[in-house]
Amino acid sequence: MVPTEPFIAKSTKKKKEWLKKNLAKPSPRYIVRIETKKFTGYYLRMKIDGVMLSKAFSDSKFGGIAKSKKAADDYLAELLKQHPDKKYYTPRKGPKKLEFTPTLGLVRQAKHRNDLYFYVIVKLEPLGKLKRKYFNITKLGRARALTLANLYRKQMEELIKTIPPVPMPSEAERLKAIETAKKEKKKIAEAKAAELKAKREKLEKLRAEKEKVATGKVNQAEKKIKTQVEKIKSAGKKPKVKLKTKKK
Repeated sequence: MVPTEPFIAKSTKKKKEWLKKNLAKPSPRYIVRIETKKFTGYYLRMKIDGVMLSKAFSDSKFGGIAKSKKAADDYLAELLKQHPDKKYYTPRKGPKKLEFTPTLGLVRQAKHRNDLYFYVIVKLEPLGKLKRKYFNITKLGRARALTLANLYRKQMEELIKTIPPVPMPSEAERLKAIETAKKEKKKIAEAKAAELKAKREKLEKLRAEKEKVATGKVNQAEKKIKTQVEKIKSAGKKPKVKLKTKKK
């Protein structure tokens, strides 16, 4: 029985959970899952007598993930009957690493916006992040940036030699480290949001004070004008008003 695909909203978590439950078995060697803007579905590739045979099984055409996977599996089963020399198996995974040794990448070049960089990737801890050290080519120059990158790489090589191998962390430890990293990111984001809120409040207060001062000045000017007009009226004099005349 092929499991029916539920209605999946925009959330990808539900989709992943459903795939884990219903499609627990991995796809065979010749079938690949592709998810892009242009195509979502399964793609089959097999070399028969020196000719590459390929066929696509889209989710929209077959009516869901499960149905497209079933169609791809059925088509592959027919091909394997016709060509028994081909084997139906999943690629084996390599042995798990028991010890962690620090890793060091080569000096590479990258472009960000309008600047070019040389960078080196280093990982010193099993649960730590990949650290990237950048050297700006546009500011330092190509020769100087390259020499600095090579010097940094040599320093890191010497440092790595002194670090002994560490046993690989368990899955629980890895998940715990990911959760702690997420919490730290959340705290930093909350702190930034609080700072922005405080700055906005300060700006609003300053604007309100300025508006009060401006309105106070306007009110004072209006009061002065009213008092002057009242004085003139009590004296019985008409206020002098100069009319602008156009010069001929």
